[in-house]
Amino acid sequence: MTYFAPKSEQEYKEYLDNLLVEYQFACFSEKLGD
Repeated sequence: MTYFAPKSEQEYKEYLDNLLVEYQFACFSEKLGD
């Protein structure tokens, strides 16, 4: 995994939001997989 160096606080927040969305989607998909 590469190290993420945000250029701004806004960019960092967007990065975290994207991670959260991907994580929630993965969990949601696993539940549907049953």
